Amino acid sequence: MAVSTAIDWVNRYRETGSVAPGQMGGHRPKKLVGEYRDWLVQRCRERDFTLRGLVGELAERGLSVDYRVVWAFVHEEKLSYKKRR
Repeated sequence: MAVSTAIDWVNRYRETGSVAPGQMGGHRPKKLVGEYRDWLVQRCRERDFTLRGLVGELAERGLSVDYRVVWAFVHEEKLSYKKRR
């Protein structure tokens, strides 16, 4: 065990009264709710889209989201489709 680990345990004990580990991870609330959700569903049904394009349009509306967040939303709402030949 490193000296820094022992120091961290002592500091944690002084602050919390316990050396039990802190919580890791957790649930993050979804960003695409309320007016953003309504707008995005309507937008996806009106015309074709790309996920990166939707990320940009959301940024213009003041919501910074990741590509993966938009992908998960479109997938959950079943708004995507596969191109067929």
